[in-house]
Amino acid sequence: MGFVKPLNILMLSSWYPNREDPFLGNFVKRHCGAVALKHRVWVIHAVGVDSNAKVGIEKEKTGNLTEIWIYFKRSFLSPLNLARRQSAVLKVIREENLRFDLVHAHVLFPLAPMFAAISKKVNAPWVFSEHWSGWHPKFRPAISRLRWKFFLSSARKAAMGFPVSENLSESIENELPDIPLYIVPNVVEPAFF
Repeated sequence: MGFVKPLNILMLSSWYPNREDPFLGNFVKRHCGAVALKHRVWVIHAVGVDSNAKVGIEKEKTGNLTEIWIYFKRSFLSPLNLARRQSAVLKVIREENLRFDLVHAHVLFPLAPMFAAISKKVNAPWVFSEHWSGWHPKFRPAISRLRWKFFLSSARKAAMGFPVSENLSESIENELPDIPLYIVPNVVEPAFF
């Protein structure tokens, strides 16, 4: 068995537990923890909050896993929220003077444009894990054709993807046929199975 040098990995996600929604993407958090057993993982998650909620940055470190939550004032304009998220994440990366070997994104919709842009800014390839059932046309929420095309044009910049099931992999392959896909199931708690 060969030695693998620990990587510095930036984890970004559309879903991640936070003070506004402590269960959102809890499986993503478990995945980040599993990766942190072998690599240095930074999760930077920006969350839009109502105008009366507290804004700011919270940070927690457990072993090789560093989690940073950025709470910003949410706008009613989703493109503005995307820009605020991206700007906030990049600001933390600059201020912490972070360098990454890889960007690993979870749940591509709707933040794939941000994932691709941050990957380019930090000069690291990006991959994704996908959990969202919206890749299946019958489960996809109403999304304008223009927004879907914009989303896909960003998603196509990923180096590879890791859907959590064969069924999901088939639906993603229909939309992103040139991206290598490898199935990696969600992390589960063995005590329950």
